Amino acid sequence: MKRHSTLALAAALLMIGATTGCERKEKVLEVDSPGLQVDVERNVDTGEVEVNVDEE
Repeated sequence: MKRHSTLALAAALLMIGATTGCERKEKVLEVDSPGLQVDVERNVDTGEVEVNVDEE
């Protein structure tokens, strides 16, 4: 009986982990130049665009 409840708990935790926590993003543009890096990503679910600029 204990083994079945452990399996059920593991399955439930796996389902919760699979449906939450991770944003699905796609890289739209990546520019690497001396002293500057630009990344543009789009959230697949919402369409929101994020631009990151890093000075190296």
